[in-house]
Amino acid sequence: MRMRELVEKSGLPKTTIHYYLKEGLLPRPISPSKNSAIYTEAHLERLDILKRLRTPEMGPLPFAAIRRVLELIDQGVEPDVAILLQKTVVGGLAAGSERRGPFTFEELAETSGASANLLRDAVDVGLIVPAPGTPTPMFDELDLRVATMLASIAAPFGFRMEELAPIGDLIRQVSAIEMDLRNRVTQHADQNTAAQISAQFQDAGNFLHAYLFLRARQQDIAQHGLGTAEDQQQNKETHPHD
Repeated sequence: MRMRELVEKSGLPKTTIHYYLKEGLLPRPISPSKNSAIYTEAHLERLDILKRLRTPEMGPLPFAAIRRVLELIDQGVEPDVAILLQKTVVGGLAAGSERRGPFTFEELAETSGASANLLRDAVDVGLIVPAPGTPTPMFDELDLRVATMLASIAAPFGFRMEELAPIGDLIRQVSAIEMDLRNRVTQHADQNTAAQISAQFQDAGNFLHAYLFLRARQQDIAQHGLGTAEDQQQNKETHPHD
């Protein structure tokens, strides 16, 4: 089919299709001659998947996440399972945010309001991680939200990125532990079953992370208060040998 027919059947504008072609999200068309391009049902199916990945319900998935979904599908994972897996990985982190990006380092600094030095420190210690799958470091809307947040607490409260770095290190350790557990279960499974198991593991992990963090924070506040001078004095009187 020609581009006009692809536009009609997909419901997407020509500019969007060309954009997906440019970004490598859509296979190149068949070109029997220099000035003609032929598209197939495979292009139409891929465009349908891309439409599903760019809906408000999915949230603003970064391009790296979209590419990962397409890779899973190309490996034989059913589209619904691949989409579910990526949705559980991203979770609600991107929900409600405006689709923006990708950004260069300079664009991320300008858009987030963070200084170049702060962003450089955040990247160096692993608090901001460039989107994978790009030849040069590029950042997406999730990085923008983190950069904006870091800028809002660094200057007012005097935090240095090095002080926050252990948080990222611990989270990466937790992820490695969970990946080892998942791999033990999926090592003999086919691609489709492995993706389903991974989605289940990720969904359970997201809940467990939130639950354990909530309980730890509740216990800390119950024991130490909110960290005011009065709380610290009361804690010394209650626990004189701590």
